[in-house]
Amino acid sequence: MGNVGRPRDLTRNATAHRRTLMAVSKAFYERPLTEADPHRVGPGKVDGKYFAFTGNTHYGVQNLEYDPYLERWWMGVYQGTKPQYPNYLMFAVDAKDGPRYQSLTGLDGEKGLLLPLAQDGLLDEATGIRGWNRDASVGIQSLDNGLYYLAEQTKIDGQQASEITLETCTGDAENPFVPVTEDFEYSWQPGAVYTEGDETRFAGSAWRAAWWTQNQRPGDENGPWQEIISTDDGTAVWTPTRIFTAGEVVEHDGTTWTAKWWTRNQEPGDPPGAGSTTEGMRWSPSPPPGSTTHTCSTWTGRSTSEMTSSRGRGA
Repeated sequence: MGNVGRPRDLTRNATAHRRTLMAVSKAFYERPLTEADPHRVGPGKVDGKYFAFTGNTHYGVQNLEYDPYLERWWMGVYQGTKPQYPNYLMFAVDAKDGPRYQSLTGLDGEKGLLLPLAQDGLLDEATGIRGWNRDASVGIQSLDNGLYYLAEQTKIDGQQASEITLETCTGDAENPFVPVTEDFEYSWQPGAVYTEGDETRFAGSAWRAAWWTQNQRPGDENGPWQEIISTDDGTAVWTPTRIFTAGEVVEHDGTTWTAKWWTRNQEPGDPPGAGSTTEGMRWSPSPPPGSTTHTCSTWTGRSTSEMTSSRGRGA
């Protein structure tokens, strides 16, 4: 695969989109690259031209790495300087999100295939651009098991060099990668067998298997994995993938809810559907913890004996 960047230009909006030329890597193109045997090997033509709205960067995408584990493309760039953009160092495009042919911002009416950026990481509210402030311009390589080699530029004895670190993805927008330590526990592995109740981590979240599973990635709202999140006091937080049964209490958007029966991927507070009533809702609001329920009655101004006497007289 290859990529094409544009020259540094702080006066135009043309650098708002990154242009990337992609070609499928074939086994017969693969060949070790060493200083003693430099070469240029690759396909004769690209498979397509795609754009991603990243704001401002310098010299385009420096590193483009496909990650089979998260099924996404990581893009490492040189940081831009235009103040109207967030100038992130890293971006991502999820493989499931196809491109749309449309007009491209800042390219004088040019149209092209626009790839949406992955919907995680930091969000710049003004532009809608998402990314990370993690330098991957020197190098990033996915090992297809939740681990990555990331390279950063450094100096050794006054000479430029690169330092490579084995890291894992945290799912944290502020700190997306951290070095692997001796007590590191592997996240979800595609080839491993998991049975009901087994727990693992994936993309920064905790997951629990609902039944036997293998090679099924966490995240499917109807799949074998449930995302497990709890509040500080241990109350379950509603997630689309988690299964709840009658009587279980969850927190969702600041409100506590109780499940009326078995439910999954049905958000608390959502109406039950056209033609239904609130009786069909699977959740009912719960009273706040520590609250007391009182039964109220209306005073009529007469005693019970007076009311009985009145009824006896036909009043």
